[in-house]
Amino acid sequence: MPLTAFEKNIKAIDFSFKTNKDEGGVILISEYKENIDPLSAQEIFALEIADKKFNADAVYFRFFNDGRESVPQIYIFDNTNDFITEKGKDDIHKKMWSGCYVPLFIIIDKTEVRIFDSRQKADEKGKADAFENIILAGDALNKFSAKNFDDGLFWEDEKYKKQFQFSTSAHWDLIDGLKKVYAHFQNDSGMDAHVALKLLVQCLLIKYLEERDEEKESGYFAKKYFKNNFSCDNFCDVIRSGQLLDLLDKLSEDFNGKIFEWDKTDEKIERQSIKKAAVKKLAEYLDGNSKGEQLVLWRLYSFSHLPVELISSVYEALLAEGKDVVYTPDVVASTLVDESMPLKNPKVDFKIIDVSCGSGIFLVKCYKRIIQWWRIEKWKETGNLEKPNLTVLKQLLTKNIFGRDIQTDAIRLSMFSLALALLDELDPKTIWEKLKFPDLAKENVKEEDFFHFITNQSPSDFDLVIGNPPFNPPEKINNGDYEKKLYKKYGYKSDIQIPYQNPALMFLVESMKLLNPKALLCLIQPSGPLFYQKNIDFKTIFFTKYNLLQILDFTNLADSLWVNKSVPTAAVFIQNSKPDEKPVAHIIAKNSFANEKKLFLDFDHYDFHWVNKNEIRNNPYLWKANALGGGRIVGLLDSISKMRTIKEFLKIKEKSGWKKGDGFKIKGEKEELREAKFITGKKFLPTEALTEEGIDRNKIYTLDNIKKFGRRRIKELYSPPHLLFRKIIGKNRIIAEYDDTYLTFVSDIYSIHAPESAAAELKALAEYIYLNSDVLQFHILATSSRAKVYKATSISDTDILNLPYPEKISDIKISKAEKILIEEGLKYLLSSKSEITLANPVTKPNLNTFAKVFCQTLNSVYKTNSESFSLFKIIETEKYFALHFEYTKLTIYEEYEFVKSLEKYIQNIIPLKGKREKTYHIQRILKIYSKDTIIIAKPKNLRYWLQSIALRDADETFADYVKAGF
Repeated sequence: MPLTAFEKNIKAIDFSFKTNKDEGGVILISEYKENIDPLSAQEIFALEIADKKFNADAVYFRFFNDGRESVPQIYIFDNTNDFITEKGKDDIHKKMWSGCYVPLFIIIDKTEVRIFDSRQKADEKGKADAFENIILAGDALNKFSAKNFDDGLFWEDEKYKKQFQFSTSAHWDLIDGLKKVYAHFQNDSGMDAHVALKLLVQCLLIKYLEERDEEKESGYFAKKYFKNNFSCDNFCDVIRSGQLLDLLDKLSEDFNGKIFEWDKTDEKIERQSIKKAAVKKLAEYLDGNSKGEQLVLWRLYSFSHLPVELISSVYEALLAEGKDVVYTPDVVASTLVDESMPLKNPKVDFKIIDVSCGSGIFLVKCYKRIIQWWRIEKWKETGNLEKPNLTVLKQLLTKNIFGRDIQTDAIRLSMFSLALALLDELDPKTIWEKLKFPDLAKENVKEEDFFHFITNQSPSDFDLVIGNPPFNPPEKINNGDYEKKLYKKYGYKSDIQIPYQNPALMFLVESMKLLNPKALLCLIQPSGPLFYQKNIDFKTIFFTKYNLLQILDFTNLADSLWVNKSVPTAAVFIQNSKPDEKPVAHIIAKNSFANEKKLFLDFDHYDFHWVNKNEIRNNPYLWKANALGGGRIVGLLDSISKMRTIKEFLKIKEKSGWKKGDGFKIKGEKEELREAKFITGKKFLPTEALTEEGIDRNKIYTLDNIKKFGRRRIKELYSPPHLLFRKIIGKNRIIAEYDDTYLTFVSDIYSIHAPESAAAELKALAEYIYLNSDVLQFHILATSSRAKVYKATSISDTDILNLPYPEKISDIKISKAEKILIEEGLKYLLSSKSEITLANPVTKPNLNTFAKVFCQTLNSVYKTNSESFSLFKIIETEKYFALHFEYTKLTIYEEYEFVKSLEKYIQNIIPLKGKREKTYHIQRILKIYSKDTIIIAKPKNLRYWLQSIALRDADETFADYVKAGF
């Protein structure tokens, strides 16, 4: 069948049509409607949304070769018949912006392609323009290639870095607007903050229902409900007429679910408050007609297209101010549900619980997945992709979805979010007159402290525990007192000693008790206490008892992933069974554009690290080593960590009068302020005066103005001779200086004091630190639970004391490969601009150095008297460099070649050399080789062509060759 004009133009901009499961590409909606059998479940449901919600004509799917399902990234609209007017184009943009489903859409005309940013907000008149127009003729096409979506390089292109910003998305815009509404409404109404918030949330939800129903054929809610019951045309008129409380009571009676309920005895005062308050101002906000403040311009949104999860964000946006609530971004929640409940493995009677459910984002996504599973099973039985009826939807909800939270408002919003999710699945012609929401408050979604729940819970049969528990106690409690309080209140006591009594770790440990045998737990955890702190007792016990499967590590995204918070986190996947022998996947999310802007979670080959379970229980530095690149770093740290430490050295020396500790604090914590004559009136060393070049004595002054101190420490720490450390990683060396004068200092400086008779020994320690600073700096970087976790370069007392200090200095032996790891680690990981530097274009000298290290490493095993690996050719394409290596007895002088198609070059080379032993799909990293030929292709960014990466590539190639019998 000949291609249509639409199909020809899709191919003209270099899109390919998806033809098999192991590749990405475009799928036409018309093909999906005719035959869904060849498609995966993920593709079927994505195409259904694109068709029924947005009337798209095709969808581009990106393929991932890391085991994840293909994901829709672009909607494509056919305008080759000129049916889409300018208003129609604006309407499409409004729906796409509101929907938040894909970051980009394309309108294809007869002679032009217009590319739009789905996250770009329209102007006040609703107009939105394409950020790029492509004329389908001449050389214009060379400026754009759809193939860049296949490997994700489009999202890294500097040309598009100003597009796709989270700050312009409907998600952020709605949240920001609602915060302003809440602040104004609370001030105008004079209500208690809790009452104002509760009322506003309920009104937002009613408005949400009303506008979603306006576009449906029944129009029951929007067109009849207010007229029949309150003689008003719409919801805002009900508010203006003074019947808001009557409406809430009527909704509570008609739709059940306790979502709109205000009639409890303890809420009578709140009802009176509403009657007296100026609630009519709400109508102005909800109408979106406020010109002065322009608080929420509702008409910018298409409520029929706003995802249920987005309206759920109201809780975190409005309730979470100043509280220990970290909103789980949609991209994270979606990924965790996909990993825990994969579409391709449908289950029946699958019970899930979120024990800190917040607004219910995980509950909603799990409920949607259970509905999809039901539909897949029906499809297998009948061949039809039917939707469940109201009875089935209620059963799937009440039998499978459970949540607990300590916040009343959160529980109410979770129930409403689930109700909206149920509504999304219903035929609009049949819902309103028949609809009664199930009362989820009885068993499913309840207000309850987790620790009360867990201590009173009978043996459970949940198949999945999922969520994002609190990281801090609900109130300020002295360390050590939290568990005592829980025991006194609920009789709760952990079977495992929890580090620092961290609530998130308590949730982790206790939630395992809720699971069936071999069932799964998936919780977001603070990555510091669980992985990066050195105490292995908890990890040894916990990971010996249960089977750790996978970690998605978001530590690098602490400042960008979580809204208004800087939180180092990781998602853990743990099975309720004894550990098996399979390695654990530790996947490190880096600071890529897609990750930082929450487009989708983006990983490449070098983000994956496979960890032996025995190492998990015994190696405290494993996780941090992986975060820095993994591979040989683990072995380097293992050898260094076996040496004597400064702490062990000082333990013996303390018997001879040596002292250690940091400086004083001006403010008291638990202790009272006390005088210290050995500080007041003495020379004071400001922290910034201790530098990599030494002590800047011009900045030293006498401390006369402070008389009392919170933590004075002891006089010896300030007395000479002492070795002073600044608790920060220097750019070029450890900031440590031997000094023989009396100096006082604050706690940002750490001191080792020796008796005068031992001054030579202290000088020897100082000289050792100076001469081996690069190794010691790297040791801190790779083992610290603070540096590059909570603080970029800040270090702790423990980091200093754990530095290796062998009895024989000659014991520190660093190989050439290890020197590469150390030099590049310090060069690129310590810099605040490292991400920018690593994203820079690679140079030809960089490529040659990479090739040299790669060949040297392989030749250490494979070189013979006559044959060895050598660089044969550097191949360049528009977006990639590829290095072609040959194993030969000939002397090779490498060549350079620019090619348009790397695939064709490879096809011309590999078949001539015999059987292809291993192939990686071209998705940023491509490795193809036969016995005597290796081709490695990667993007042109420096990050892919470091010497340390050459070591890893060589190690992986060697492992693959061994498997192949070479």
